[in-house]
Amino acid sequence: MMVAPAEEGRDDHLMGDVDVPTTMHRLKVRRERLADAAAEVERAVTSAAGDSVAWHGEVRAAVGEIRGALAAHVDEVEAPGGLYVEVAGASPRLLPMVERLRRDHDDLAGRIGGLDQLLVDDGPVDAIRDAALALLLEISRHRHRGADLLWEFYDVDIGGE
Repeated sequence: MMVAPAEEGRDDHLMGDVDVPTTMHRLKVRRERLADAAAEVERAVTSAAGDSVAWHGEVRAAVGEIRGALAAHVDEVEAPGGLYVEVAGASPRLLPMVERLRRDHDDLAGRIGGLDQLLVDDGPVDAIRDAALALLLEISRHRHRGADLLWEFYDVDIGGE
């Protein structure tokens, strides 16, 4: 990894043509959006399901939010010139981590699709809860792996907020 020297009096670090603090900020925003969406899914599925129509509607809305948050995250990191391209080009030793994170994206999208299928016909509450909680576990694992990649590449802890 080649780090350009910072100009006198500046504390930001540049990596090639990429402004690391700006990149970290963008990634943190996406990370927080995904975490917030995951918290909303958990809130929705763990709420009382006494009013089935309302419960299913709240879960559908929360799943829509997490779908959007995941799509924004994937767009950010997998785009041409995005983080994964940068990491793979600058630090090939981290390619297995990048590939694992890409596979996670497919898995997470599939899990969201599975939830959508259960929600189409107001499926069984227990099955929806099980699928949602499995999704949340995999999102948490993905976020941990992403933080590890950032640490390995930038030597920066993005934080656990």
